[in-house]
Amino acid sequence: MNILNKAILALVLTLTASTAIAQNRFAVCHDGNYNDKDDIGAIAMVEALIWKAGVQNDLVHLSHSSHVGANWSNQYEAMKVSANRGAWLYGIPFDKIWDDHWSAGLGSMYHLANEINLSSPTNRLTILQGGPWEMMARSFDLSNPAKHRYVDIVSHSVWNDNYQYDPSHRNKVSFFAQYFSSNSPLYGYDRPTYKKIHDQNATAFTSNINDWGWMTLSLRTQFVLWRTIASEYAEGDMSDAGMMFYHLTGNEYAVMQDLRDFFQL
Repeated sequence: MNILNKAILALVLTLTASTAIAQNRFAVCHDGNYNDKDDIGAIAMVEALIWKAGVQNDLVHLSHSSHVGANWSNQYEAMKVSANRGAWLYGIPFDKIWDDHWSAGLGSMYHLANEINLSSPTNRLTILQGGPWEMMARSFDLSNPAKHRYVDIVSHSVWNDNYQYDPSHRNKVSFFAQYFSSNSPLYGYDRPTYKKIHDQNATAFTSNINDWGWMTLSLRTQFVLWRTIASEYAEGDMSDAGMMFYHLTGNEYAVMQDLRDFFQL
């Protein structure tokens, strides 16, 4: 093989590898700073799943504390512990971890907006939406609406989809309504796709804390157990992490043995 052919082959392999990675781009959005405490454990589980699957490079954005309008300080601090220590433990670059409460989430909103702008037919973005929609909606506001058609939103929770802390905040219905309203800057543009998977509160991701005892078998999974115990009355409930498991495996009906097999424990 001559030098020119080798160069062409190397370029093709590089482009193929880049495309393969780009097709798997995903973002994860959590609340956790108000209302239910389950995200304290769920975000740790999400990071553990990312680590075990080896997809740290495919993750482009992971945010927490996205509840707009109210914040419980102790719960917010617990979310920061889960997200930041988990990122260190599971090899997730800190520039992918975003705090939606700090500084009104401006940095996080612009970062996710930029990832939306990078989307294309061969470089789609999946957003796993694990909280109220308003903060995510603001990132769409800041992005190029022509790119929205290349984004796929996944949810598992009717509560998350319908919730509005304030009447001015958008939920799923009012978010998508913007694309059909002549008064909206999004009017006439193709909207993101939306998929509602099985409610993960009805899978292994919401189980009695005793059913998670197998996580003590590994130092890496012990962190997840510690964080779900820190969620107090919500211990054992890591339902939002079920979307991450679905994204990785296609399984939206996980039983506990599926999780043990995934972690090889």
